[in-house]
Amino acid sequence: MSVFSRALRVLLIICVAASLAFIGSPAVAAEPAQACTSTGDAAACDSDADRLPDSVERVMCGTATCATGVEDLDADGIPDWVEITACGSTTCADPNTDSDGDGIPDYAEQIVCGTTTCATGDEDRDGDGVSDWIEVVICGDTTCSTGTEDLNHDGISDAAQLKKFFDDAKAARAKAARDAAAALAHTGLTVVLPIGLGALLLSGGLVLYLTRRKKQSATETSPDTADEPTDTNAGE
Repeated sequence: MSVFSRALRVLLIICVAASLAFIGSPAVAAEPAQACTSTGDAAACDSDADRLPDSVERVMCGTATCATGVEDLDADGIPDWVEITACGSTTCADPNTDSDGDGIPDYAEQIVCGTTTCATGDEDRDGDGVSDWIEVVICGDTTCSTGTEDLNHDGISDAAQLKKFFDDAKAARAKAARDAAAALAHTGLTVVLPIGLGALLLSGGLVLYLTRRKKQSATETSPDTADEPTDTNAGE
């Protein structure tokens, strides 16, 4: 038997002996997952490394390791843990609510920057080319998407579809703003132009009147039109 074979055999014997010793020992309860110890990062603690913060899992189901991440109590398409992260409960978010009409759902803006109207759509925390709000919609946080997910299997990535939706909404808002400005300008002209013309005509008439009056005054005081001298011999 070679030296290598003997060493391998010894190793196997040691492993078997250790296994028997473990089996023969009294059962010991499994150690609970260790939560984060830094109070400053308490909100980010994730004992089971499932991307769901411990604090969120406790709200969902009572412990720091009980959620699977697919729970959706109100069946609105937004996982419960994402709703809790955004607004505090499992039913508070609405995928169709967009307070500022920018094409970004309110709940996504809340996760990206803290309010329902704060996101510009350009935020990209991990610099992967996928906007933070799109990552939130796709998979729940700002760094989880690869940009290649295709939930409906239509051959177009979810990220690309969401980006197009956002760009279309942005273009529509810009057009609406231009149209409103043009309408305001037109309304202003229809009101201001007649007033301006009226004022111009009025001022023109006033100038004409003053000119005529001046000429008339000059004519009345002209020497050519003065009264004839009185005859001093009259009455003699």
